[in-house]
This record gives sequence, structure tokens and C-alpha cells, in this order.
Amino acid sequence: MPLNYLEYLFDNGIGSIPHYSQILKWLPYVLLAIAVKLWFRGPKNTWERDLHGRVIMITGGTSGIGAAIAREVASKGAQLVLLVKDVSDGWLIEYIEDLRASSGNELIYAEACDLSSLHSIRIFATKWLDNVSPRRLDMLVCCAAIFSPPTRPEKITLDGFEQHWGVNYIGHYQLLRLLSPALKSQPAHRDVRVVMATCASYAAAELDLEDTNYEKRKYPEMAPWKAYGASKLALMMICKHLQEKFDKFERPDKGLNNVRCFLVNPGQVRTPLTRRFTSLGTIWGLLIYLLLYPLWFLVWKDSDRGMQTFLHVMYSPDCGEGKGNRYFRDCSEAKVARKEVLDDELIRKLVTLSEKQISAAEKKAAQARANEKTTESTPKPSNSEVGSNRKKAT
Repeated sequence: MPLNYLEYLFDNGIGSIPHYSQILKWLPYVLLAIAVKLWFRGPKNTWERDLHGRVIMITGGTSGIGAAIAREVASKGAQLVLLVKDVSDGWLIEYIEDLRASSGNELIYAEACDLSSLHSIRIFATKWLDNVSPRRLDMLVCCAAIFSPPTRPEKITLDGFEQHWGVNYIGHYQLLRLLSPALKSQPAHRDVRVVMATCASYAAAELDLEDTNYEKRKYPEMAPWKAYGASKLALMMICKHLQEKFDKFERPDKGLNNVRCFLVNPGQVRTPLTRRFTSLGTIWGLLIYLLLYPLWFLVWKDSDRGMQTFLHVMYSPDCGEGKGNRYFRDCSEAKVARKEVLDDELIRKLVTLSEKQISAAEKKAAQARANEKTTESTPKPSNSEVGSNRKKAT
């Protein structure tokens, strides 16, 4: 059939193609759209890795890039631990069942670890560490994040933090800090990686260590990327601190450090997070988003393409053998745009502030729980006692 068609074109000329003039008119635009799409979708990871027997923990593994990574590593045979807010959620149960069925991997579990609650994080970490010998943990991937749309007022976490700071940074920092013993206790021959998601918004961040919760400043309702970027910038700064702690750790077996931390910028990706931000979290905004979807399709990656740099860092032999505390974008190492990420003095201030904030929040929450228990344990007076007291009062 193709040969007959080519013969027809050879005999009658290219002008014999139906609607030839219209095709010729629109062809440059089609080719331009294809070129734009190919440019913005970015490179693809070329590394492969057998993950059978590996234990991989993911925050944000039920949506967006995190869900794409979860599908990928599950199909590679990894034992997957999803850290979620509520393990009793019916949708989550179906999600895990579907993931097990599609990947043919039964080793997929969920653990309760609400990043907006320091108490929830500590409960999970305590249960994970309370095991002899130490549980295996090959990789910790931090994808969970909150990104409030413009025009939305400031929200506060359960522990009293501005939500971007409390979830994107403090929650992940507490999780990494508490799980550090589990990471450091892995055998020296084991390749252990910590992968943290960042975003280009860190370049526009307004990080003020004197007012991280916007108690003195006005919360930027019309520019929430400043607060979001500050949380991501802080997470990037803490990566250097964590890597130095791992490098200085003296292993009982005298082996070399085998824990490496990495930062990944996936680029602009069409995820529920970006959709909510772009649509302003409104029905009318969602309608406009859908009308402009051809534009987003061209210039934004889908989740499968967005995870490619994560896979590069998770699979690449160089990341398993070289140094840690590196920043990756488009499947290759890149330079950071903010000097704060390499500022040792500022990082020390951030660590001191973070530990102070966490300590104060945990003490306050513990006192509140103690008061609640006291109130619940206090016996309520019976109706007869209430009537007797009223008579006495009379």
C-alpha cells in the first residue's frame, strides 16, 4: 500500500495530495508545536536498576510525581512504604490494591505519618526505629508538598507553623532527622540515598529566619510562591547539613559513609498541585485551566516525564558511588542559583532555629494532649449530685 501511494505521488506530483495547500499552510505551525513539546518535555533517564529486595520510602507517593515514582519502583520489585496522612482512607486502600495489581508486587504498604504534625512524625519514626536488628531502608524520597494558590489566606499547621514552612520544610526535616539513625545503621556495602524534591521557585524565595511564620511580615497572599520557595530553599540548605552529618559519622565497623543526599528539580510538571495553583483553587479557574490545556500540554511535562530526573538520581551508579549534596535538573548535575544553599553560617542558624521551633512546638502539643487527657479522666457529676449541689447553693 505505501509503495502504491508513493508511485501515485511520483506520477501525479506532490500537488495531487488532497488539501495540499492547507497542509502546507499549517505544517510550519505543527512542526513548531512538536519542537516546543520536545524541548519542554526534557531528557529521559537512561539508567536501569534492579530494585528487588530494596526498601524505598516515599512521601507524597499517592499523587503527581510521587505516584509516578511509586508505580515505577513497584514495577521494579522494590518494597514500597508510602507515608500518608491517614491509613484508614478508603481511597488509599483502593490505590494500594490497584498498585499491587498493576505492578505484580505485593510488597506495597502505607504508614501513617502526617507531615503537618510533629507528633505523628515522631510516632512513625519511633515505631520504625524500634526494631532489632535495624530495619532495611535503601532510599527515602521526599516528594510531598503544599502549594497554596494566590488570593488564599495564610493557613497554620497543627503545630502552629505557616503551612508551607511547616509541611514542606519542618515536617521533612523532622522526618529526616529522626530517621537518620536508621539510615546510618545500614551495612557499609549498601547504597543508601535520600532524594529531596525542590522547585525553581526557590530562586524567588524570601527567606527571613527572624520571621518564618509571618508574625511580623504580611503573608504574601498574591505571591504565595515566595513562602513556598522559602520552604524549598530551607530544605535545600538542610541537605548540606545532613550530608555533613552523615560524612562525619563514625561507623562501628569503621566503614565509609554510604548515605548520600540529593536535590532534584523536576521542572514544570502538570500535577494536581500545579493545577490547583494555576486554577486558583476555584471552579472558574479550573474552567480557564481546561480551556488553556493545550498550552499547558505543550510547555509542562506530565508526571512520567517529571520523574525522569528523580529516576536518574535513584538509578545512576555515579550517585551511588560519588559524593552527596548535589543538585540535579534535566537528568544532569547543575549549579544552584542561591548562595544561601552553600552558606555554612546561615545553615547553622537555620538548624538552630529549626530545632528550637520543633522543640517548642512538641512541648506545647504534649502539654495540650496532657490537659486533654486530664479533662477526659475527670469524672462528671451525676444528676443527683448536681441537684444536691443546687439545693446547697440555695
